[in-house]
Amino acid sequence: MLVMTTKPITPTEAAASVLPLPDAVFAVFNGLIVKNLRGGRAVVRSDAALAEVCVSMGLTSREVLERGYLDVESAYEAAGWKVVYDQPGFNESYQATFTFTAKVK
Repeated sequence: MLVMTTKPITPTEAAASVLPLPDAVFAVFNGLIVKNLRGGRAVVRSDAALAEVCVSMGLTSREVLERGYLDVESAYEAAGWKVVYDQPGFNESYQATFTFTAKVK
């Protein structure tokens, strides 16, 4: 008989094991939000954010993406923003963007 000693991770355990984003990532996104804020919303190009995070942290784009440093949506939503990430689908060609809009209370 096979005895299981390892069990599936729960959603709570998985969330607790995720490392927080570095301050440099927030500094880059905060700056880009302020720079692009118009009429209550800011559209931030993903490629611009990636380039600035790479320079700020001395990392390659691959390292930034592998570490999930552009996965900022949940952090900014917890801070009061509605965040929509839009990327081109099949047979489309445009720059991927994050759109930040203040949540209505």
